[in-house]
Amino acid sequence: MQCFCHKAVFDVKTGRMLEPPFVAPNAMMDKMGKKTFAVRENEGFIEVDLEQSGN
Repeated sequence: MQCFCHKAVFDVKTGRMLEPPFVAPNAMMDKMGKKTFAVRENEGFIEVDLEQSGN
């Protein structure tokens, strides 16, 4: 997934940063990931487990 504003790129499954934002090209990518959460479909609804973060 890519940030619309800063163009940083993240792995949608792990939250790991793959490309730094253009405003900080030397960013420490291993320290700037996004939280991930367990997601499932249940009878047409999307459920997100906010208590169990992958990061």
